Amino acid sequence: MVVDDDPSVREALTDFLSDEGFRVRDAVNGADALAQLASSREVPALMILDLSMPVMTGYELLRQIKGDEHWSPFPVLVLSGTLDEGTLPCDIAQLRKPIDSVALVAMIRGILQERYPS
Repeated sequence: MVVDDDPSVREALTDFLSDEGFRVRDAVNGADALAQLASSREVPALMILDLSMPVMTGYELLRQIKGDEHWSPFPVLVLSGTLDEGTLPCDIAQLRKPIDSVALVAMIRGILQERYPS
């Protein structure tokens, strides 16, 4: 799941990751992501999350999902131009914008392999 309020970033990430073979859904902000999670039985394998968004920030969404035993196990990768590592849980992977697509795919594959070994 890609959660980013910038339509061009969200669309580019969704298209790129789909082309890389990932099944991707997207959300326009934290509230939208939370609503999608609540209405779906499917828990995402990974959430790619922007931190600075209107309505519900990435920080607020992280507090919600990490406080829920159903959602807390799935990994989160934060993509942001303004990372403040001291405010994120230590188990949250981080990548600074602008995004290097090779590094992004490598990080996603590494997270998924670690979390869901085959």
